[in-house]
Amino acid sequence: MREFSTHGFKIRVCRCGAGLGRCLARYLMASYAYYILDETIMPDHEYDALARTLLEGWDRFEHMHKHLVREDDLRAGTLYRLTAKDYPGMVKGAVTHKLYEMGRNR
Repeated sequence: MREFSTHGFKIRVCRCGAGLGRCLARYLMASYAYYILDETIMPDHEYDALARTLLEGWDRFEHMHKHLVREDDLRAGTLYRLTAKDYPGMVKGAVTHKLYEMGRNR
């Protein structure tokens, strides 16, 4: 089991793939915040750890937004290729809420 924390979110990932969906959600949130809004919601090393964790378990989980991320994105450690229109509304809303919690209203 691997565990790490990102600004108040604890993520636990086991070898069977439990928790990988949450990792993907956080990866999308951090990517949207950074590449679209020019904001950070987690340190770079945690973003990189999410990418490595997702890549290791890529074939062991399903997620409704998994189609947005490619294994090559995870290897490169970036989702720069996505535009604002590509991100789902729930990711945008979650980031807006997270920034509000962090005192950085948008």
